[in-house]
Amino acid sequence: MCVAAAVATGCVWHAFLVTEISDFRRIDGGRCADIFEFDVGRVLKLYDHRFSAEWVGQAAERAQLIVDAGVCVPGIFGIESVGGRFGVVMERIDGETLWERVAQRPGDAAALGADLARLHVEINSIEVGESFVDALGLMAERIAQVSFVEADLVGRAISVIESRSGDRNLLHGDLHPGNVMVRPSGELVAIDWDFPRRGPASHDACRAFHLIGSWALAPGTNCDVIAVRRAMATSYIDVYGDAADLGIDDIVSWTLPHAIARFSEGIEEERSELYQQLAEYQL
Repeated sequence: MCVAAAVATGCVWHAFLVTEISDFRRIDGGRCADIFEFDVGRVLKLYDHRFSAEWVGQAAERAQLIVDAGVCVPGIFGIESVGGRFGVVMERIDGETLWERVAQRPGDAAALGADLARLHVEINSIEVGESFVDALGLMAERIAQVSFVEADLVGRAISVIESRSGDRNLLHGDLHPGNVMVRPSGELVAIDWDFPRRGPASHDACRAFHLIGSWALAPGTNCDVIAVRRAMATSYIDVYGDAADLGIDDIVSWTLPHAIARFSEGIEEERSELYQQLAEYQL
């Protein structure tokens, strides 16, 4: 089924050249990639046709740098080509997402928010180099693509960006309860490192804070969803601020630039929340 072949990517990799994706069972997926069972204790994250072999190789190298830094993330085993698509073979994390854990134990929302904050501070405390995209440069480019926002708001957003340029912290970019696994031991593992960046920690914390406050629990969950979100988000930002020595105002100052930049990505289910955030600045 597989033929092993060595590939040179700057690290020691092995590519297992598979010809048929039907050899594997799909277990999950999102906007960028599908996840397949691959081998005992491993999965294949197979990106769609928009992502080249070069991009996937670079993504795997960045993922290995994050592993080597000691962050609680899945291990990396190699790269893979299947039917013209490219992907990364990585450790399978047994357990449930933090999203699922909160839905099952809504009374633990505040404690789990605190656990998430401590994991996030650990991630953001790591400094990274030029192989990681500059988050603020990318944010400024995306803000420039949004034409309907008032010039005054755009200017205020750019001022926030310019005040913090040069920071080199490791940023996840999309850390929320659905992108964190809880092992049976209780250890949290950050997953979905498709677009890690470098920039100020407060930038990443603000994004996570708003995601925690707006994500949807599973249909039929028997709890007050708004109360659970509030408890988890409040605990998260309080613990993150204390652990990272950041004021809450430092973190939420990124709300405006985040909201404008996210409009450029065209994610329809986020638009209502983004409009609400903009409206708060227009009052």
